[in-house]
Amino acid sequence: PLIIASTFLSKIVVGLFFLASGAALGDAYRADPGRLAAASGSLFALVNAGFAAGIAISRWLPMQGTNMGIRIGYAASTVMAASAAIVAGVAMRETMAASQRVPFELTKFNPVSCLRLLRCGREMR
Repeated sequence: PLIIASTFLSKIVVGLFFLASGAALGDAYRADPGRLAAASGSLFALVNAGFAAGIAISRWLPMQGTNMGIRIGYAASTVMAASAAIVAGVAMRETMAASQRVPFELTKFNPVSCLRLLRCGREMR
């Protein structure tokens, strides 16, 4: 149960991070595509550096020999993901003025709308 919960939490936090950071960068640099591309590139470079650092640091976790090592690895991952969620919750602020925000409408939300891309072939409509 711990491994399932930690994996779920990690996946949710990573997805929300990319969604929120992409939206914030889009709001901040929507008038300047060159700066948006540069900021996005810097963000993804930092994320990949974090992944690389995590892999390098993980070798010091006691993983050898027992099943407990896997639990420690997942626990460390969960702690880092929860820390990131807390920091994002405290530090992330709305990037658009209230007058420019578009309210979310659940009636227009379709979680499988991406499947339309499979029917479009090489050209998107």
